[in-house]
Amino acid sequence: MKTFEEAWAEKEEQGFQYGLDALELVRLGWELHEAGAPPPAQKRVSWPETWMTVARMLATSRSYDPRLKVCAIVVPADNTGILALGYNGNYRGGPNEAESLVPGQSGMLHAEQNCLVKCPFHYPVAKHLYVTHSPCRQCAKLIINGNISRVVYGERYRDASGLDLLKSAGVEVFSVEEAT
Repeated sequence: MKTFEEAWAEKEEQGFQYGLDALELVRLGWELHEAGAPPPAQKRVSWPETWMTVARMLATSRSYDPRLKVCAIVVPADNTGILALGYNGNYRGGPNEAESLVPGQSGMLHAEQNCLVKCPFHYPVAKHLYVTHSPCRQCAKLIINGNISRVVYGERYRDASGLDLLKSAGVEVFSVEEAT
């Protein structure tokens, strides 16, 4: 009898069809389970990809900035949980609208600012920040002062001077593709 991995590889080579082929693979997996075979190995998504997926989902579902939706998440270096998160928006209780649509003049608090103001700095562990867009220069200064040791970003912001500042201060900086 083929292993699940062998059957999967064979289906991929033949051009996997999601209807009947999927049922056949499920049936094979059940037969292997019934025979006492160990479950097939699963490829896990990396932590940087995991945190960036969470950040992107929160940015699109929570930020009301019509131009750029951004989310930042601070996690301990061992990836055991989320310490803080923030998305770009107004002050607590403020109107859910931008003051201006001109780039750089929306009046929104940046995601990094909202995240860092909530971060438990009394928690003595190395901290990593994941952000959907690379930080601006002002947010980079806050990140440095917050003693964040690593920043992973999804997309490069129009002004890359924040990345340069982080690197010059000794903060590890990676795109999500580089960190994966």
